[in-house]
Amino acid sequence: YNIEGIIIASNFQNTSKLDQLKVPIITIDHILDENIPSITADSVKAGELAARKLIQSGCKNLAVFRGPSFLMTTIERTMGFNKELQKHNMYAEIFDFDLISPDARQIEQILKTNPHIDGIFTYSDTLAMVVMSVLKKLGRRIPDDVQLIGYDNSPFCKFMDPPLTTISQPVSVIGKQAFINLIRLIRGIELETLHEVMDVQLIERKSTK
Repeated sequence: YNIEGIIIASNFQNTSKLDQLKVPIITIDHILDENIPSITADSVKAGELAARKLIQSGCKNLAVFRGPSFLMTTIERTMGFNKELQKHNMYAEIFDFDLISPDARQIEQILKTNPHIDGIFTYSDTLAMVVMSVLKKLGRRIPDDVQLIGYDNSPFCKFMDPPLTTISQPVSVIGKQAFINLIRLIRGIELETLHEVMDVQLIERKSTK
C-alpha cells in the first residue's frame, strides 16, 4: 500500500500487527502502548472537573456510566473522578457501556434499581443523550432530580432538552498536532515528548444546577 505513517483514532489493540508495518504511528484519544507516541486529552482532569461540578451542585449519590474498562482513557477518567470524591468521603457506582451504541434497556434497569442516584457522569455525549431519554421516560426531572454531565462537547449538546453540561476536549487541536507529529516522525525528527496531553474544560449548561 506504500504507507508512510499511520494515525490511529480507534480502540485498536493489536500492537503486534502494527509492529510488522515498520512505519511511524501516532494514536489519538488513547494510549495504545507506552512506546507508541500518542496525543490525548487530560482524562484525569476531566474526571475531576465532572465530580467537582456534581458535588458543588449538591449531588449526594453519584454514578459513572463509562466506556470499556480496559481503555486507558476510561481508567484515567475514573481515577480523576474518584480522586475528587475521596476529598469528600464519597464514592460512585460504576457501570460499563458501549459508548457508541449504549443499551437503553440496560440503562433503564440500572436507574430503576438505583432510584437514589442524583448525579451521573457519562463518558460520551451519545451515552448522555440516551440516559437523558431514559430519565424522562421514568419521570425523572433534569436537573431537579438527576444532574447529568457528558463528555466531548458534541455539536448536538446545546440542542438537547435540557442542554447538556459536558467536558470539552480540543479535538481539532489534537488532530492537527497528530498530523504534525507524524510528519516529524516520517522525516526522522525525534519528538520532544512521546505522550502529549491536552487540556480540557467544563462547559456548563442546563443539565446541572
